[in-house]
Amino acid sequence: MKKEKNGGDCMINEFNPLVKLVDEYGTEVEFEIINPVIENDIVEKYKEDLEEIEEYISVVEKKAQELNRKSDILTNHADKLDYAVATGCGVLTGILDAYFVGKLDLAKCHEWGSKKVNNFVKIVAGEKGDDADALRRAIEKLEKKSKSYFPSDSSLNAFGGGLQHHLRDFAHHPTVAGLLFSVLTQFTGKCYGTDTKGVFIVVPVEDKSRIGKTVQEKLLFGTVYWFLHLVSDMAGTGGTAGKGTGIPGPILALAKELSVIPPFSCIKFKDGDRDVAFSEFLSKIFNGTLFAEKDESGKIIKNSIVNVDLRTELGIIKTQMWPVLVNEILVRSFYSIRQLKKELEKNPVQEFKDLKKLDWRRIAPVKNGTLTRMLTISTGTFMAVDLGDAAVKAFMDAKKTTAAGQPIITSLAFAGSFLLRINFVGIGRFTMAVVSDVGMGMKVEKVDRERIVVYNQLLATYHAKVAYKQLIMLEENGRMLEKEGEMWVTAKDATEAIYECNKTMLWSMKYAEEAWIDIMQNTARMTEYIPKIEDRNPGLMEELFARKSDILRR
Repeated sequence: MKKEKNGGDCMINEFNPLVKLVDEYGTEVEFEIINPVIENDIVEKYKEDLEEIEEYISVVEKKAQELNRKSDILTNHADKLDYAVATGCGVLTGILDAYFVGKLDLAKCHEWGSKKVNNFVKIVAGEKGDDADALRRAIEKLEKKSKSYFPSDSSLNAFGGGLQHHLRDFAHHPTVAGLLFSVLTQFTGKCYGTDTKGVFIVVPVEDKSRIGKTVQEKLLFGTVYWFLHLVSDMAGTGGTAGKGTGIPGPILALAKELSVIPPFSCIKFKDGDRDVAFSEFLSKIFNGTLFAEKDESGKIIKNSIVNVDLRTELGIIKTQMWPVLVNEILVRSFYSIRQLKKELEKNPVQEFKDLKKLDWRRIAPVKNGTLTRMLTISTGTFMAVDLGDAAVKAFMDAKKTTAAGQPIITSLAFAGSFLLRINFVGIGRFTMAVVSDVGMGMKVEKVDRERIVVYNQLLATYHAKVAYKQLIMLEENGRMLEKEGEMWVTAKDATEAIYECNKTMLWSMKYAEEAWIDIMQNTARMTEYIPKIEDRNPGLMEELFARKSDILRR
């Protein structure tokens, strides 16, 4: 108990939130202690949360801006001028290809490719020297390392022997399918390829010692030693180093793999009265007999035979590459220069430091939807010109005259001449352009989906920001809002009371109207009963009317 200055006592119960005051006369008063909520702390907490929300909004807005920019770059914005220039570049380079590349010289292609392959084989084998013995030693070294671990060679007779098994045995193909079949052979103990008629066959491995014992060995033999064996076969064998039958190139190997499945297996060419299947047609290309020259009797001139293997394909790519590169350079250069012009118009450069203002990602001729579409058009136009020229000239080359003087054209001869004139590099580049164009569209869709998610996040965060600002306003202006709230509650109650009163008044008026009508109807019916009243109660009516008159006079 505490003594106050005025003489009163103050009793505080420490365990009960009450304060008891006792004055000098013994009067006791208790007060309940209520711990007030400090509104300033709540407002500060809300403000801290609001700052975090605003920081998050800033991050999300930057992400949205980046996605907008990325979507804009990936989207095709090509106009008529872009399409016209892309088409013009394709036509120009197609004409250059037709006149300056023209018909392939397979002998020169094979010669150039042989030099590159021979050097590669010696590098892999670790042999030095430019003489034939160095190449022979390199091939023998690689054969010694890999042949004991390459099971397909033990079953080469099933695929046509030494001259044909490189093409017919799929494990000898330098393609993804070739690698898969090599690994599959290790795990199944069977070889995969085609027979002489082009039918897909599965042959058991004759020498099982070339199959790995463990999973690790199988993978090692099917990949590393597969690669070493292909390198040893690229330039022939040790006995025919640099001159023997090599392995097929990727283009021919892929065509051979496709030849076993419809619709490619159904393709046939006409050679006089004989039908040549697609698989046999590919064998003629690999052996070089399709393009070989013939004497007057129609027999093949052996010195003119050039095997179209990996070495020849490398030479073909080198010969046909430059028109495709020129087309690529022209289109990319035009795109970059035009975009630079647009950027300079938007952001004039007065000083060297102003170059930072330019959007170099938009100027760079890579990873851009507009550029990708232009390249698709230019490479497609290039191929249209090239194929048109090749078809016309192949038609003229394949045209023959019969003994009766009638011109004839065999599809086999036409196909052979046509293949020597089409640009395979251009076909590959056009295919890549189409794939890139489709892929670019898929990327745009993916980015747009991400943008939708980000904008939904941004919208939800904006709602949270508004809600927190409202909470802060409510706390800072609580009293005023409470009074306004009480006023609105009172107004609401008054409105409801008036509404109920109106309902009662309408109901009363309706009830009064019905009662008045009922009274009038009953009064009208009373006149009907006056004669009967007179008969039964004579003088009653006169008495009633007399009383009525007295009442009215009063």
